[in-house]
Amino acid sequence: MTSNKLQFWGATLWDFYYIYRKPSLSCLITVSTASKLLTWMTDQGETHAIDEMASAANEEDPHEILPFPISEVIEAQEMNIRLGIYGISKPIDKDQRSDEAKGAFCPESYPAPWPLLPFSYEAAPLEHYIPLYQLPSTLVVHDPCDLLSVSKDAYGYSNKECDWASSEDRTYLYHQYVSTEGEERNKEEHKTKEEEKTRRRIKTLEDLHIDSDILPDNMDAMLLVPSSVRPGPSEPPILVLYEAAPDPKPAEIAHLYLSPEKIIGEGHHSLVANAEWEIPRSLIVPDILCYECILEDVHQTLLASDGADGSMKDEKWKAKSGVWQEHQVGRPAEVIKLKKMQLDSENPPPIQPTATYVLRSGNLETKYKYVGPFRPIKTNVKWQNGENYCSHISRRLHIDEGTRAHPLSAKVSVAAKLSMEGDHHLNNESNIYQTFPRHFFEHWNGYNVVAPFTTPTPVGAVVPQYYGYYKPPKDAPHKQYLSPIMLLEKCGRQVVVDDLHIDDRNECASLFHRLHREGYTHQSVFPRNVLSQDGPLDRPMYQRGTGDFTEDGRKHTFRLIDFGRTQKCKDSSLMSDEREYIEEMTKHTHYTTLDSLNL
Repeated sequence: MTSNKLQFWGATLWDFYYIYRKPSLSCLITVSTASKLLTWMTDQGETHAIDEMASAANEEDPHEILPFPISEVIEAQEMNIRLGIYGISKPIDKDQRSDEAKGAFCPESYPAPWPLLPFSYEAAPLEHYIPLYQLPSTLVVHDPCDLLSVSKDAYGYSNKECDWASSEDRTYLYHQYVSTEGEERNKEEHKTKEEEKTRRRIKTLEDLHIDSDILPDNMDAMLLVPSSVRPGPSEPPILVLYEAAPDPKPAEIAHLYLSPEKIIGEGHHSLVANAEWEIPRSLIVPDILCYECILEDVHQTLLASDGADGSMKDEKWKAKSGVWQEHQVGRPAEVIKLKKMQLDSENPPPIQPTATYVLRSGNLETKYKYVGPFRPIKTNVKWQNGENYCSHISRRLHIDEGTRAHPLSAKVSVAAKLSMEGDHHLNNESNIYQTFPRHFFEHWNGYNVVAPFTTPTPVGAVVPQYYGYYKPPKDAPHKQYLSPIMLLEKCGRQVVVDDLHIDDRNECASLFHRLHREGYTHQSVFPRNVLSQDGPLDRPMYQRGTGDFTEDGRKHTFRLIDFGRTQKCKDSSLMSDEREYIEEMTKHTHYTTLDSLNL
């Protein structure tokens, strides 16, 4: 079961089963899944459907699928910027704000050719979930063309050019607004993070078969597998103990760049622009632990304790007190063979397969697992975060050791939503985003059956990632209106329903029904509030939208937007009314009713 708690989940479309209890009544149907049936049949001692049971036993477990690592994109872009392939340099601002005199945005943090002019290259789109408590508390907004006023005249800005090299920059100081529900969410996410750390630690202990007293709470472990490992008895292998990876620190300050050339959507009350968001790099690019440095450090420790020729090695480390075991991980391929049977012969020849079909490709891999005592060695190698890289990482980055390879900040692309003066939809929308359950922002493998449907739909995120709601101070000295800003993930373009096939329309409708299941009514069911983008999101950009990296060949992912009118609601009649609008929008002729599902 995934985090959305929907009970009908299957890893593939082959993992769903349907029973028409009365064939003449197509709506009277029982839906189940391979894993549920396997559990029941095992409990009952049923072995009739042996092939189906074997397939269900090898079904992949549900797990969250993270978007393609933005750290890889940023590191590649930094390499291209160092080589001068793209990006235009700008002078360093010497008139630095007092609260930026140190840290990611101080002048000393920008090696040449940084800093760069805004929008002088295509920043990587941010698609990852960031907890509310880690989002920047202060936002320096750069708006030389007065987009923040969101006057009616601003809607003609899309044809206006913004020359960042010659235009006088206008900056405004904004602060993040967190609702009461958001504060509660922060507490829950802190608690969840600590629980996740505990789970990871327990899993490490279980995987390595070690006692908790070997691994302190603030340490992690890495097993050095010998290159010549073979199944059988062995000396205790080395277990390297190192400091656990540091958590990203909450960002205090970030910079946002707005341009009228980048407007991507306009509504009756708001506009949306593609914005550049410069944030501390450590928020999205994890620290590095150099493997080569660890090997060198362990080697020096062994030389000191065992001697160059191993003559000082303790006898307990020479004894073959453990064993390496060979095992396979992954799942085997599922193959079906069609056979031709001759029933009209007294002595039929042996049955030979006439055709073989691969239902699901396998990914079995042989690995080695060690059982027995370990030789723990603590390393003093530290995590690296861009201040000073070691010689190994410097060599990989093609820079001199001791030279800064990149700034301590990174630019990403997000959607900035602004509202007109006197409109309160944006404020309500930000409050709604802060109440949404975590699974609305998560992508999972496999499929769910979401009532009132009986057909499976992918388990993608329901809404864009939310990156904060920012307001200018009430006592700001600015005379003109300054719009609040809500930052979101960019999720593509508005759908054209007539261009969608039935599976895509089912998926779009299922997003609204998942919203209903958590007690929300959207209140604005229109195609303009459903976005489509190339997918899957765990692939790099150039591999998305091809259909080659999904088992069912789907090319797009979908998301709901515009929650300015959305409300928490327990009135089933309102949801029933909205269901009719969903049916009309997605051009479904009928729904299977909830009562007809065997839930």
